[in-house]
Amino acid sequence: MVGEFCPRLVDYIVLVGSHSTNRTSSSIQTPVILNRFPPTDHEDFVLPPDVALFCQPEGCFNVVGSRPARANSDSSTPVRMPISFVFTLTDKESNKVRYGVCLNFLRPIPRRPEGRKHSTSSVPAVGEMPRRTSDVEFSQLPLPRNSDRRQEDTGLHEKKTQRARSSVRLRTHTLTSLCLITHHPFFTKFRALVEFLHTLIHKLHERSRSKRSDRETVWGVLAGGIPSTTSSLVTRSVQEIEIWMLRLLSAPAPVPGKTCIHLAVQPKALMKPLIFALPDKSRLPLVDFPLHLPIQLLGISRTLRILVCLLLEQK
Repeated sequence: MVGEFCPRLVDYIVLVGSHSTNRTSSSIQTPVILNRFPPTDHEDFVLPPDVALFCQPEGCFNVVGSRPARANSDSSTPVRMPISFVFTLTDKESNKVRYGVCLNFLRPIPRRPEGRKHSTSSVPAVGEMPRRTSDVEFSQLPLPRNSDRRQEDTGLHEKKTQRARSSVRLRTHTLTSLCLITHHPFFTKFRALVEFLHTLIHKLHERSRSKRSDRETVWGVLAGGIPSTTSSLVTRSVQEIEIWMLRLLSAPAPVPGKTCIHLAVQPKALMKPLIFALPDKSRLPLVDFPLHLPIQLLGISRTLRILVCLLLEQK
């Protein structure tokens, strides 16, 4: 039997990943819960510790690359992200079912740039004064031609471009999960919420990263990699994210067949409120699985074959 009605719309918001600081490691790591909201368990529902394994069943990994790559691409760059999916948590004793709406993505981790190679040109050693060019030697130097100047400008431009490309290549990504744990099967709406939360964190992360060292970032604070920060911009950004999550966790669930919840994620001029409602217990339960999902996962021919088998009651 289904348990009692849960008055909370969302039970927990969980951030899953790896605590490993080895950015060059290509080994698969065991995912853990990096952060959770709220930090304490509910009296009627304790957060299962194996949620991390449901979010990342294949393990957590780091990938070095300039940008996340598309599906079925080269393994040298981040792959197939972001991806959202749904899993169920069933209590063996009470037979209660909870749901997890998870978004897996690749979170950027800054890396220290490699040390510059020493040039083989005539650079004075430590403690050695550079030799000045005399007036006679200076007068005998050939004047630079326009073509030489253009070549020098081109060489400087190429060096700057190579430095910019090398700094981009140094970016490392790690698999990270944002997950909503809930009693209610509003999968489409919850997927929109977790995607918006990811976008909000990413935008605030980029805004603070452009004005501050990569060592103090919004993602670093939320993931627990930075216990404290001296940046007021990062602190305000993290507080803004936590307030948004607190409001979501404080939202009540709609009473089946009686109430309806209008949840404003953004101002109405930017986004319409999300509407949550449950049918009366005397009616069929809510099934919010999108119709295109089996077609996307199995393909058109296999999906039609399964539907035909179901209609003809064939195994």
